[in-house]
Amino acid sequence: MRTDGPASYFAEGAYLKGPVRRWRGVPAAASAAQHVAIALKNAVDASGMTVTSVCATSGVGRSTFYAVLRGDVYPDFVTVAELSDALGVSLWPGSPLVVAAAGSGP
Repeated sequence: MRTDGPASYFAEGAYLKGPVRRWRGVPAAASAAQHVAIALKNAVDASGMTVTSVCATSGVGRSTFYAVLRGDVYPDFVTVAELSDALGVSLWPGSPLVVAAAGSGP
């Protein structure tokens, strides 16, 4: 069982900056969680939705939402699927990352 979140494998402040790739010594699950977190942040920024509306639409709690973004937890399949559905984009590892247009986002 993993006791540290995926962000613990990355330098301070580097988790949401990317790039997403397998670094030496970083487990595949941590790289996958990093992809989900970056995809989630980009999708929310591009959507114009608030975190409150994403959470209400997806049924994912705000604390879980922020824990995924911070890399405190490894998101489960249900969480990724519900957030993907609410945002209308794929957050799954291996899918292209959504890039917000300049000046967009909440």
